[in-house]
Amino acid sequence: KKLRQKVQILALTATATPRVQEDILDKLHIPDAYIYQGSFNRKNLYFRVERGKVPEAYIADYLKKSQGEAGIVYCSTRKSVDSMYSYLKEIRGYSVGKYHGGMEKEEREESQNDFLMDKIQVMVATNAFGMGIDKSNVRFVIHANLPGDLESYYQEAGRAGRDGGRAEAILLYQEEDISTQRFFIEKNEEIDEDFKREKLHKLDKMIEYAELESCYREFILSYFGEARVKNYCGFCGNCRKQTDVQDLSVEAQKVLSCIGRAKESIGQSTVTNILLGKADTKMKLKGLDRLSTFRIMEEKEIPWLEDFIHYLLSEGYISQTAGSFPVLKLNTQSWDILQNRRKVLRKEEEEVRFSMQRNPLFRKLLRLRLEISEREKVAPYIIFSDLTLWEFAQFRPKTKYEMMKIQGVGNQKFTHYGEEFLHCILEEEELR
Repeated sequence: KKLRQKVQILALTATATPRVQEDILDKLHIPDAYIYQGSFNRKNLYFRVERGKVPEAYIADYLKKSQGEAGIVYCSTRKSVDSMYSYLKEIRGYSVGKYHGGMEKEEREESQNDFLMDKIQVMVATNAFGMGIDKSNVRFVIHANLPGDLESYYQEAGRAGRDGGRAEAILLYQEEDISTQRFFIEKNEEIDEDFKREKLHKLDKMIEYAELESCYREFILSYFGEARVKNYCGFCGNCRKQTDVQDLSVEAQKVLSCIGRAKESIGQSTVTNILLGKADTKMKLKGLDRLSTFRIMEEKEIPWLEDFIHYLLSEGYISQTAGSFPVLKLNTQSWDILQNRRKVLRKEEEEVRFSMQRNPLFRKLLRLRLEISEREKVAPYIIFSDLTLWEFAQFRPKTKYEMMKIQGVGNQKFTHYGEEFLHCILEEEELR
Protein backbone atom coordinates (compact mmCIF):
# COMPACT_ATOMS: atom_id res chain seq x y z
CA LYS A 1 0.00 0.00 0.00
CA LYS A 2 2.92 2.31 0.74
CA LEU A 3 4.66 1.54 -2.56
CA ARG A 4 4.48 4.08 -5.35
CA GLN A 5 1.75 3.56 -7.91
CA LYS A 6 4.12 2.63 -10.75
CA VAL A 7 5.74 -0.27 -8.89
CA GLN A 8 4.63 -3.58 -10.37
CA ILE A 9 3.76 -6.39 -8.00
CA LEU A 10 4.05 -10.11 -8.80
CA ALA A 11 2.48 -12.47 -6.25
CA LEU A 12 3.19 -16.20 -6.52
CA THR A 13 1.64 -19.10 -4.65
CA ALA A 14 0.64 -22.75 -5.07
CA THR A 15 -2.53 -24.80 -4.43
CA ALA A 16 -4.69 -21.75 -3.68
CA THR A 17 -8.48 -22.07 -3.81
CA PRO A 18 -10.53 -19.22 -5.36
CA ARG A 19 -11.32 -17.96 -1.85
CA VAL A 20 -7.62 -17.87 -0.90
CA GLN A 21 -6.82 -16.06 -4.16
CA GLU A 22 -9.36 -13.35 -3.27
CA ASP A 23 -7.85 -13.04 0.20
CA ILE A 24 -4.34 -12.60 -1.27
CA LEU A 25 -5.55 -9.84 -3.60
CA ASP A 26 -7.27 -8.10 -0.70
CA LYS A 27 -4.26 -8.29 1.65
CA LEU A 28 -1.89 -6.98 -1.03
CA HIS A 29 -4.35 -4.24 -2.08
CA ILE A 30 -4.28 -5.31 -5.75
CA PRO A 31 -7.97 -6.08 -6.46
CA ASP A 32 -7.64 -5.60 -10.23
CA ALA A 33 -4.60 -7.82 -10.68
CA TYR A 34 -4.41 -10.19 -13.63
CA ILE A 35 -4.59 -13.79 -12.38
CA TYR A 36 -2.77 -16.53 -14.27
CA GLN A 37 -3.54 -20.01 -12.99
CA GLY A 38 -1.91 -23.15 -14.36
CA SER A 39 -3.76 -26.45 -14.32
CA PHE A 40 -3.89 -28.38 -11.06
CA ASN A 41 -4.30 -31.62 -12.99
CA ARG A 42 -1.39 -34.03 -12.45
CA LYS A 43 -2.35 -36.65 -15.02
CA ASN A 44 0.37 -39.10 -13.98
CA LEU A 45 -0.87 -39.36 -10.37
CA TYR A 46 -3.19 -42.23 -9.49
CA PHE A 47 -5.37 -41.20 -6.51
CA ARG A 48 -7.09 -43.68 -4.25
CA VAL A 49 -8.43 -44.04 -0.73
CA GLU A 50 -8.22 -47.20 1.38
CA ARG A 51 -10.79 -47.29 4.20
CA GLY A 52 -10.52 -49.15 7.46
CA LYS A 53 -7.03 -50.56 6.86
CA VAL A 54 -4.47 -51.01 9.64
CA PRO A 55 -1.82 -48.50 8.47
CA GLU A 56 1.27 -50.43 9.59
CA ALA A 57 0.16 -53.71 8.03
CA TYR A 58 -1.07 -52.08 4.81
CA ILE A 59 2.12 -50.04 4.28
CA ALA A 60 4.41 -53.00 5.07
CA ASP A 61 2.54 -55.07 2.46
CA TYR A 62 2.70 -52.19 -0.03
CA LEU A 63 6.48 -51.83 0.40
CA LYS A 64 6.87 -55.54 -0.26
CA LYS A 65 5.18 -55.05 -3.64
CA SER A 66 6.89 -51.76 -4.49
CA GLN A 67 10.21 -53.50 -5.26
CA GLY A 68 12.59 -50.86 -3.95
CA GLU A 69 10.80 -47.78 -5.30
CA ALA A 70 11.19 -44.46 -3.47
CA GLY A 71 8.24 -43.15 -1.48
CA ILE A 72 7.04 -40.97 1.39
CA VAL A 73 4.72 -42.00 4.23
CA TYR A 74 3.08 -39.07 6.03
CA CYS A 75 1.80 -39.48 9.61
CA SER A 76 -0.18 -36.89 11.56
CA THR A 77 1.93 -36.79 14.76
CA ARG A 78 5.55 -37.22 15.83
CA LYS A 79 4.52 -40.18 17.98
CA SER A 80 2.91 -41.95 15.02
CA VAL A 81 6.03 -41.30 12.90
CA ASP A 82 8.22 -42.93 15.57
CA SER A 83 5.83 -45.87 15.85
CA MET A 84 5.55 -46.41 12.06
CA TYR A 85 9.33 -46.06 11.62
CA SER A 86 10.06 -48.62 14.35
CA TYR A 87 7.57 -51.10 12.90
CA LEU A 88 8.78 -50.82 9.30
CA LYS A 89 12.53 -50.71 10.06
CA GLU A 90 13.06 -52.73 13.21
CA ILE A 91 10.29 -55.32 12.92
CA ARG A 92 9.84 -55.67 9.15
CA GLY A 93 13.38 -54.74 8.09
CA TYR A 94 12.55 -52.19 5.37
CA SER A 95 14.89 -49.41 4.23
CA VAL A 96 13.28 -46.38 5.90
CA GLY A 97 14.22 -43.11 7.55
CA LYS A 98 12.19 -40.69 9.65
CA TYR A 99 11.76 -36.94 9.90
CA HIS A 100 9.84 -34.72 12.33
CA GLY A 101 10.28 -31.50 14.30
CA GLY A 102 11.15 -33.30 17.55
CA MET A 103 14.40 -34.66 16.13
CA GLU A 104 17.75 -32.90 16.41
CA LYS A 105 18.66 -30.77 13.37
CA GLU A 106 21.64 -33.01 12.54
CA GLU A 107 19.41 -36.12 12.66
CA ARG A 108 16.85 -34.54 10.34
CA GLU A 109 19.51 -33.43 7.86
CA GLU A 110 21.15 -36.86 7.82
CA SER A 111 17.81 -38.60 7.24
CA GLN A 112 16.85 -36.14 4.50
CA ASN A 113 20.19 -36.53 2.71
CA ASP A 114 19.98 -40.33 2.90
CA PHE A 115 16.59 -40.16 1.20
CA LEU A 116 17.76 -37.74 -1.50
CA MET A 117 20.82 -39.92 -2.21
CA ASP A 118 18.70 -43.11 -2.46
CA LYS A 119 20.44 -44.62 0.57
CA ILE A 120 17.00 -45.29 2.04
CA GLN A 121 13.86 -46.25 0.14
CA VAL A 122 11.12 -44.61 2.18
CA MET A 123 10.80 -41.53 4.39
CA VAL A 124 8.29 -41.67 7.26
CA ALA A 125 7.52 -38.10 8.28
CA THR A 126 5.15 -35.45 9.55
CA ASN A 127 4.23 -32.57 7.26
CA ALA A 128 7.46 -30.88 8.44
CA PHE A 129 9.16 -32.87 5.67
CA GLY A 130 9.01 -31.94 2.01
CA MET A 131 9.23 -28.17 1.67
CA GLY A 132 11.93 -27.44 -0.89
CA ILE A 133 12.51 -31.15 -1.57
CA ASP A 134 12.47 -31.83 -5.29
CA LYS A 135 13.27 -35.54 -5.52
CA SER A 136 11.97 -36.50 -8.93
CA ASN A 137 11.80 -40.29 -8.62
CA VAL A 138 9.28 -40.59 -5.76
CA ARG A 139 6.84 -43.25 -6.99
CA PHE A 140 4.30 -43.11 -4.16
CA VAL A 141 3.07 -40.93 -1.31
CA ILE A 142 0.96 -42.62 1.35
CA HIS A 143 -0.92 -40.66 4.00
CA ALA A 144 -1.25 -43.02 6.96
CA ASN A 145 -3.68 -40.57 8.60
CA LEU A 146 -6.28 -38.09 7.41
CA PRO A 147 -4.74 -34.63 6.74
CA GLY A 148 -6.48 -31.49 8.00
CA ASP A 149 -7.29 -30.04 4.57
CA LEU A 150 -7.13 -30.74 0.85
CA GLU A 151 -4.51 -28.04 0.26
CA SER A 152 -2.01 -29.89 2.49
CA TYR A 153 -2.99 -33.26 1.10
CA TYR A 154 -2.61 -32.28 -2.55
CA GLN A 155 0.67 -30.46 -1.98
CA GLU A 156 2.14 -33.47 -0.15
CA ALA A 157 0.70 -36.01 -2.60
CA GLY A 158 2.19 -33.94 -5.42
CA ARG A 159 5.69 -34.84 -4.27
CA ALA A 160 5.22 -38.12 -6.13
CA GLY A 161 5.85 -38.48 -9.85
CA ARG A 162 7.66 -35.22 -10.47
CA ASP A 163 9.63 -36.89 -13.28
CA GLY A 164 6.36 -37.33 -15.19
CA GLY A 165 6.25 -41.11 -14.65
CA ARG A 166 3.28 -42.91 -13.16
CA ALA A 167 2.98 -42.55 -9.40
CA GLU A 168 0.41 -43.24 -6.66
CA ALA A 169 -1.13 -40.99 -4.02
CA ILE A 170 -2.86 -43.12 -1.39
CA LEU A 171 -4.89 -41.98 1.61
CA LEU A 172 -5.55 -44.44 4.44
CA TYR A 173 -8.80 -43.37 6.08
CA GLN A 174 -9.93 -44.30 9.59
CA GLU A 175 -12.82 -42.42 11.18
CA GLU A 176 -10.86 -41.98 14.43
CA ASP A 177 -8.51 -39.65 12.51
CA ILE A 178 -11.34 -37.11 12.32
CA SER A 179 -11.35 -36.60 16.09
CA THR A 180 -7.54 -36.18 16.04
CA GLN A 181 -7.76 -33.39 13.45
CA ARG A 182 -10.68 -31.71 15.27
CA PHE A 183 -8.63 -31.83 18.49
CA PHE A 184 -5.72 -30.06 16.73
CA ILE A 185 -8.09 -27.27 15.62
CA GLU A 186 -10.11 -26.86 18.83
CA LYS A 187 -7.07 -26.81 21.12
CA ASN A 188 -5.13 -24.29 19.02
CA GLU A 189 -5.20 -21.13 21.15
CA GLU A 190 -3.28 -19.08 18.59
CA ILE A 191 -6.22 -18.79 16.17
CA ASP A 192 -9.53 -16.98 16.63
CA GLU A 193 -13.01 -18.50 16.33
CA ASP A 194 -13.50 -17.40 12.72
CA PHE A 195 -10.28 -19.11 11.66
CA LYS A 196 -11.28 -22.22 13.61
CA ARG A 197 -14.58 -22.33 11.71
CA GLU A 198 -12.70 -21.98 8.43
CA LYS A 199 -10.34 -24.83 9.35
CA LEU A 200 -13.26 -27.04 10.41
CA HIS A 201 -14.93 -26.33 7.06
CA LYS A 202 -11.74 -27.40 5.27
CA LEU A 203 -11.61 -30.56 7.38
CA ASP A 204 -15.19 -31.35 6.32
CA LYS A 205 -14.09 -31.10 2.68
CA MET A 206 -11.18 -33.46 3.40
CA ILE A 207 -13.60 -35.95 4.96
CA GLU A 208 -15.90 -35.57 1.95
CA TYR A 209 -12.97 -36.51 -0.30
CA ALA A 210 -12.09 -39.53 1.86
CA GLU A 211 -15.69 -40.83 1.71
CA LEU A 212 -16.22 -40.00 -1.97
CA GLU A 213 -17.70 -42.58 -4.34
CA SER A 214 -17.14 -40.62 -7.56
CA CYS A 215 -13.94 -39.40 -9.27
CA TYR A 216 -11.19 -38.26 -6.87
CA ARG A 217 -9.40 -36.18 -9.49
CA GLU A 218 -12.52 -34.26 -10.50
CA PHE A 219 -13.30 -33.49 -6.84
CA ILE A 220 -9.80 -32.07 -6.27
CA LEU A 221 -9.84 -29.97 -9.44
CA SER A 222 -13.29 -28.61 -8.63
CA TYR A 223 -12.14 -27.70 -5.11
CA PHE A 224 -9.31 -25.61 -6.55
CA GLY A 225 -11.66 -23.87 -8.97
CA GLU A 226 -10.75 -25.75 -12.13
CA ALA A 227 -14.11 -26.33 -13.83
CA ARG A 228 -14.75 -29.93 -14.87
CA VAL A 229 -17.86 -31.54 -16.29
CA LYS A 230 -17.45 -35.26 -16.94
CA ASN A 231 -16.81 -36.48 -13.35
CA TYR A 232 -14.79 -39.44 -14.65
CA CYS A 233 -11.03 -39.39 -15.22
CA GLY A 234 -10.55 -43.13 -15.80
CA PHE A 235 -7.36 -43.10 -13.71
CA CYS A 236 -8.19 -43.06 -10.00
CA GLY A 237 -9.40 -45.65 -7.50
CA ASN A 238 -13.09 -44.84 -7.84
CA CYS A 239 -13.07 -44.63 -11.63
CA ARG A 240 -11.30 -47.99 -11.81
CA LYS A 241 -13.99 -49.53 -9.59
CA GLN A 242 -16.66 -48.23 -11.95
CA THR A 243 -14.89 -49.84 -14.89
CA ASP A 244 -15.29 -53.30 -13.35
CA VAL A 245 -14.64 -55.69 -16.29
CA GLN A 246 -13.03 -54.53 -19.54
CA ASP A 247 -13.21 -56.26 -22.89
CA LEU A 248 -9.61 -56.11 -24.10
CA SER A 249 -10.02 -58.58 -26.98
CA VAL A 250 -9.03 -56.04 -29.67
CA GLU A 251 -5.92 -54.97 -27.71
CA ALA A 252 -4.99 -58.65 -27.27
CA GLN A 253 -5.41 -59.30 -31.01
CA LYS A 254 -2.98 -56.46 -31.76
CA VAL A 255 -0.34 -57.95 -29.44
CA LEU A 256 -0.84 -61.47 -30.80
CA SER A 257 -0.76 -60.23 -34.40
CA CYS A 258 2.55 -58.47 -33.70
CA ILE A 259 4.07 -61.69 -32.32
CA GLY A 260 2.83 -63.64 -35.32
CA ARG A 261 4.00 -61.13 -37.94
CA ALA A 262 7.45 -61.10 -36.33
CA LYS A 263 7.49 -64.89 -36.90
CA GLU A 264 7.39 -65.58 -33.14
CA SER A 265 11.05 -64.59 -32.86
CA ILE A 266 11.00 -61.64 -30.43
CA GLY A 267 10.74 -61.00 -26.70
CA GLN A 268 8.47 -58.81 -24.59
CA SER A 269 10.42 -55.54 -24.81
CA THR A 270 10.67 -55.76 -28.61
CA VAL A 271 6.93 -56.45 -28.93
CA THR A 272 6.28 -53.40 -26.74
CA ASN A 273 8.53 -51.18 -28.86
CA ILE A 274 6.99 -52.32 -32.15
CA LEU A 275 3.44 -51.68 -30.93
CA LEU A 276 4.40 -48.23 -29.62
CA GLY A 277 6.31 -47.34 -32.79
CA LYS A 278 9.77 -47.14 -31.19
CA ALA A 279 12.54 -48.71 -33.28
CA ASP A 280 16.29 -48.74 -32.66
CA THR A 281 18.93 -49.48 -35.30
CA LYS A 282 18.89 -53.22 -34.56
CA MET A 283 15.13 -53.41 -35.04
CA LYS A 284 15.30 -51.45 -38.29
CA LEU A 285 17.96 -53.79 -39.67
CA LYS A 286 15.58 -56.68 -39.04
CA GLY A 287 12.76 -54.79 -40.77
CA LEU A 288 10.58 -54.78 -37.64
CA ASP A 289 9.65 -51.13 -38.22
CA ARG A 290 7.99 -52.19 -41.50
CA LEU A 291 5.53 -54.59 -39.89
CA SER A 292 1.86 -53.63 -40.22
CA THR A 293 1.61 -53.71 -36.41
CA PHE A 294 4.32 -51.04 -36.01
CA ARG A 295 2.87 -48.10 -34.05
CA ILE A 296 -0.58 -49.77 -33.92
CA MET A 297 -0.85 -49.10 -30.15
CA GLU A 298 1.01 -45.78 -29.97
CA GLU A 299 -1.75 -44.27 -27.79
CA LYS A 300 -0.83 -46.64 -24.94
CA GLU A 301 1.91 -45.99 -22.39
CA ILE A 302 4.89 -48.30 -21.84
CA PRO A 303 3.91 -49.43 -18.29
CA TRP A 304 0.34 -50.25 -19.34
CA LEU A 305 1.44 -52.28 -22.36
CA GLU A 306 4.14 -54.16 -20.43
CA ASP A 307 1.63 -54.97 -17.70
CA PHE A 308 -0.89 -56.16 -20.33
CA ILE A 309 1.64 -58.50 -21.99
CA HIS A 310 2.46 -59.94 -18.53
CA TYR A 311 -1.27 -60.45 -18.02
CA LEU A 312 -1.63 -62.30 -21.36
CA LEU A 313 1.28 -64.55 -20.33
CA SER A 314 -0.07 -65.24 -16.85
CA GLU A 315 -3.50 -66.14 -18.26
CA GLY A 316 -1.96 -68.54 -20.79
CA TYR A 317 -3.09 -66.53 -23.85
CA ILE A 318 0.52 -66.56 -25.12
CA SER A 319 3.54 -68.70 -24.28
CA GLN A 320 7.20 -67.92 -23.66
CA THR A 321 10.32 -69.98 -24.30
CA ALA A 322 12.78 -70.76 -21.50
CA GLY A 323 16.41 -69.64 -21.35
CA SER A 324 18.37 -66.39 -21.18
CA PHE A 325 16.56 -64.77 -24.11
CA PRO A 326 12.89 -65.78 -23.83
CA VAL A 327 10.77 -65.38 -26.96
CA LEU A 328 6.98 -65.01 -27.13
CA LYS A 329 5.01 -67.70 -28.96
CA LEU A 330 1.40 -68.14 -30.04
CA ASN A 331 -0.59 -71.11 -28.74
CA THR A 332 -4.07 -72.60 -29.14
CA GLN A 333 -5.67 -69.91 -26.98
CA SER A 334 -3.89 -67.23 -29.03
CA TRP A 335 -5.54 -68.48 -32.22
CA ASP A 336 -8.95 -68.64 -30.52
CA ILE A 337 -8.59 -64.92 -29.68
CA LEU A 338 -7.29 -63.98 -33.14
CA GLN A 339 -10.24 -65.78 -34.77
CA ASN A 340 -12.81 -64.21 -32.39
CA ARG A 341 -13.66 -67.54 -30.74
CA ARG A 342 -12.56 -66.25 -27.31
CA LYS A 343 -12.82 -62.86 -25.60
CA VAL A 344 -10.20 -61.34 -23.29
CA LEU A 345 -12.11 -59.93 -20.31
CA ARG A 346 -9.99 -58.37 -17.59
CA LYS A 347 -11.24 -57.26 -14.20
CA GLU A 348 -9.73 -53.92 -13.24
CA GLU A 349 -7.60 -54.20 -10.14
CA GLU A 350 -8.12 -51.59 -7.46
CA GLU A 351 -4.38 -51.53 -6.91
CA VAL A 352 -2.74 -50.36 -10.11
CA ARG A 353 1.05 -50.64 -10.05
CA PHE A 354 3.31 -49.52 -12.84
CA SER A 355 6.62 -50.89 -11.62
CA MET A 356 9.62 -50.23 -13.84
CA GLN A 357 11.65 -52.65 -11.74
CA ARG A 358 10.80 -55.69 -13.87
CA ASN A 359 13.32 -54.59 -16.51
CA PRO A 360 16.82 -56.04 -15.75
CA LEU A 361 18.68 -53.30 -17.66
CA PHE A 362 16.73 -50.59 -15.81
CA ARG A 363 17.79 -52.11 -12.48
CA LYS A 364 21.40 -52.23 -13.69
CA LEU A 365 21.25 -48.56 -14.72
CA LEU A 366 19.83 -47.65 -11.30
CA ARG A 367 22.78 -49.36 -9.61
CA LEU A 368 25.24 -47.51 -11.86
CA ARG A 369 23.53 -44.19 -11.09
CA LEU A 370 23.81 -44.88 -7.35
CA GLU A 371 27.54 -45.66 -7.70
CA ILE A 372 28.11 -42.40 -9.60
CA SER A 373 26.06 -40.39 -7.08
CA GLU A 374 28.16 -41.73 -4.19
CA ARG A 375 31.36 -41.00 -6.09
CA GLU A 376 30.30 -37.48 -7.17
CA LYS A 377 28.41 -36.76 -3.93
CA VAL A 378 25.27 -35.60 -5.76
CA ALA A 379 21.67 -36.81 -5.53
CA PRO A 380 20.99 -39.67 -8.01
CA TYR A 381 18.08 -37.93 -9.73
CA ILE A 382 20.38 -35.01 -10.63
CA ILE A 383 22.47 -37.37 -12.77
CA PHE A 384 19.53 -38.74 -14.80
CA SER A 385 15.87 -39.05 -13.78
CA ASP A 386 14.16 -42.44 -13.46
CA LEU A 387 12.22 -41.62 -16.61
CA THR A 388 15.43 -41.01 -18.59
CA LEU A 389 16.91 -44.29 -17.33
CA TRP A 390 13.68 -46.02 -18.31
CA GLU A 391 14.03 -44.62 -21.84
CA PHE A 392 17.63 -45.92 -21.91
CA ALA A 393 16.36 -49.38 -20.94
CA GLN A 394 13.63 -49.29 -23.59
CA PHE A 395 15.52 -47.84 -26.57
CA ARG A 396 19.04 -49.09 -25.67
CA PRO A 397 21.02 -46.29 -27.39
CA LYS A 398 24.35 -47.47 -28.82
CA THR A 399 25.91 -44.10 -29.72
CA LYS A 400 26.14 -40.56 -28.39
CA TYR A 401 23.80 -39.46 -31.20
CA GLU A 402 21.12 -42.00 -30.20
CA MET A 403 21.45 -41.18 -26.50
CA MET A 404 21.20 -37.42 -27.11
CA LYS A 405 17.78 -37.94 -28.70
CA ILE A 406 16.38 -39.14 -25.35
CA GLN A 407 14.66 -36.56 -23.16
CA GLY A 408 16.82 -35.48 -20.24
CA VAL A 409 20.17 -35.89 -22.02
CA GLY A 410 21.96 -32.69 -23.01
CA ASN A 411 25.57 -32.00 -23.95
CA GLN A 412 26.62 -31.31 -20.37
CA LYS A 413 24.92 -34.43 -18.99
CA PHE A 414 26.42 -36.61 -21.70
CA THR A 415 29.91 -35.17 -21.16
CA HIS A 416 29.71 -35.92 -17.43
CA TYR A 417 27.91 -39.27 -17.40
CA GLY A 418 26.95 -40.45 -20.89
CA GLU A 419 29.91 -42.73 -21.67
CA GLU A 420 29.46 -44.78 -18.48
CA PHE A 421 25.79 -45.38 -19.21
CA LEU A 422 26.50 -46.24 -22.86
CA HIS A 423 29.09 -48.77 -21.71
CA CYS A 424 26.55 -50.31 -19.32
CA ILE A 425 23.93 -50.60 -22.12
CA LEU A 426 26.40 -52.07 -24.63
CA GLU A 427 27.60 -54.56 -22.02
CA GLU A 428 24.02 -55.72 -21.50
CA GLU A 429 23.53 -56.00 -25.28
CA GLU A 430 26.54 -58.32 -25.53
CA LEU A 431 25.01 -60.57 -22.85
CA ARG A 432 21.85 -60.82 -24.96
